[in-house]
Amino acid sequence: MLVWAYLLTKEAKYRDAVALSLDFVLGMNPSEMSWITGAGSVSPMDPLSYNCLHDGIVEPYPGILLFGPMESIHWPWLTPLTFHPDVKTLGFHRRFQDCYDDVPMSEYVVDRQHVALIMAGAILMDK
Repeated sequence: MLVWAYLLTKEAKYRDAVALSLDFVLGMNPSEMSWITGAGSVSPMDPLSYNCLHDGIVEPYPGILLFGPMESIHWPWLTPLTFHPDVKTLGFHRRFQDCYDDVPMSEYVVDRQHVALIMAGAILMDK
């Protein structure tokens, strides 16, 4: 919405909000982790990507924007839940598991996520 607000109005407040949003995704967040593979000093290493899992290369393809943290972490096959520290004590943006089989966090949908990211980058590159 911020991208569209800026494109429609060209107001600096929306451009600034776009910049803050992009910074947040790139690691200026409570988890201190970029949610884009290969971006930043700490980024996801285990996205849900079958190509990445089976290509024989340790690092995933760069540029995959993951869904990121979710409200609750629940793996029904782990009893009792062995996530430490206890999820209930963590703020929302620290609730991220870098694990390909945690689909709600590690999945990505290019047409839903990457368009806004690319547009945000284009806005910030335009002077």
